Formats: sequence, C-alpha cells, structure tokens
Amino acid sequence: MPKLKLHFRRFEFKYILPKYTAEKIIPALINHLRWDEYAQNKPDKKYAVHSLYFDNSQLGCYHEKMAGVKFRKKLRIRFYENQPPADSTVFLEIKRKYDSVILKDRIPALAGQIKPLLDSMDYKSLMAGFDENYQDTLREFLWTKMHNSMIPQVMVSYFRKPLVSKYDDNFRVTFDSDLKAFPANQLNLSVNGRAVDILPDLVIMELKYNNTLPDWFQDIIRSYQLMRRPYSKYCQSIENVYQFKI
Repeated sequence: MPKLKLHFRRFEFKYILPKYTAEKIIPALINHLRWDEYAQNKPDKKYAVHSLYFDNSQLGCYHEKMAGVKFRKKLRIRFYENQPPADSTVFLEIKRKYDSVILKDRIPALAGQIKPLLDSMDYKSLMAGFDENYQDTLREFLWTKMHNSMIPQVMVSYFRKPLVSKYDDNFRVTFDSDLKAFPANQLNLSVNGRAVDILPDLVIMELKYNNTLPDWFQDIIRSYQLMRRPYSKYCQSIENVYQFKI
C-alpha cells in the first residue's frame, strides 16, 4: 500500500465543466501529469469517494461558508468502499480553510473502531485505540465536535479521476462526477434511495498545488476559457438534501 500522507497544506481552485469539456481537457493534461497510483489500474481511471460530514443542528459550517467567513473548519469521515467492513480503513479529517489556503489533517482508523464517535458514546475507549502520533489531531477532532455540538448530517459521494504531476507529487488535478448526497449518520450507503443528484452532467475539476501555477496549465485555462469559481460540495449537498438556501 502506498505511504499515507496525513498532513496537507495547499491551494485548491475549482472549475465546473460539462462532462464533454472535461474529456477534452484530460488528454492535454496527460502530457504533463500521470494517473494517480490509486486510479491507474481502475476501470475508467476512477474510484468512488464517500464523505460523511458533521455539523451542528443550526448548520453552522454551512452558514459560515455562505457568509464568506475566511477562517473555517469542517469535520468529516472519508472512505472509499461502498459498504466498509469493520476492519477496513477510513479517515477522520479536519479540513481548515484560511482564506485561499487549505490545511487538512487526516487520521486512519478502522471502520469498526469509530462507532463511539458516530453514536456520541464515551470517547475514552476511542482515544485509547489510536496510535500516540495521532492523539493531538484526534483530540482536536473530538473537541471541535463536542464544543460545537456537531453530529453527522449528510453523506456526499462521487467518482474521482485523479491526475498528479510527473515531477511534483503536490501538484494534482482531479475530476469529480456523478455527485450524490443524502442524509446519513453512519458509514452506510444502503439508505441511498433518498440520494439527490448534484450537478448532473457536470464535472468539478479541482486544481491542488503548493507553489506557483505552471505556464502550461495557464495555457489550458486560456484555451478552454475556464473560469475559477468557489464551490462547496458540502453546502450544495445540504441545500439539495434539505431543500433550502439562505
């Protein structure tokens, strides 16, 4: 298994594209990028991504994003299997945004290990089951959850085609499609009869990098007249699932 990267600091920019435009752009990117190691042997070079997002009953994270608060924090559990068995790996993630900079910490855990977290049970046994190297991040996750009275609110699922630079592993371009969301409080996709399609026929192209944007990518932006825009999968999902917008 490839080495897990547990701490990220980078810029993230999003572009919303028709699917046919995304399919045209990918061959141009292949001149400079390669398929991510998790996708290179997958059919159609894509894999499923599932994220269970936490928020409080007033949806504070949603409202902070919509109000344009510059310094924000989100909690989620990310996994890659449709029905993760108890012994499969999932990730607890803290995603912070400071203006245009993204900071993310992720902790690997077993799906069966985090049941106390999902059920708001005693967290002492949960803490004891984690490696010492993850304790500080786990404490922050649990403190943020408890201090803000956060509970699981919505599951967001999609397919991802990821590309990474041949020369710099920190430069990535991902294409996310077939985005769906539904209310959820467990790592369970079997309730997706209530799933809502988000952005049908569109693709979210996301650019992730640490330093300067290379000239060849700027040429692609100009060639396809791509317009960067703020977009939150979580906020769009909340609006569609709960049928409201501020």
